[in-house]
Amino acid sequence: MRPAEIWAISGYRRGTPDYGRLINIVHDAAIGAGKRLCGPFAWRDRPDFACFQKASETAAIARGGAAELGPLKGPQGKPETGPYAPKK
Repeated sequence: MRPAEIWAISGYRRGTPDYGRLINIVHDAAIGAGKRLCGPFAWRDRPDFACFQKASETAAIARGGAAELGPLKGPQGKPETGPYAPKK
């Protein structure tokens, strides 16, 4: 669920205590159900968040995606087998 959807459903604005409580409810429910927890890129330092929403691809290119991602750049592992594995 995106932050804008939480606001639209609840009426609580980002940064208010009630909004924060709703984020905690969603967090606990997702973790309790064994689901990945995703959120806006600004939450990349929050515990348990595994994926992040970014601006459009065009905007990311304009800002320099690699510079913006910093330590999150390239966390994808290298395939050892299959069509994308390096040729031996």
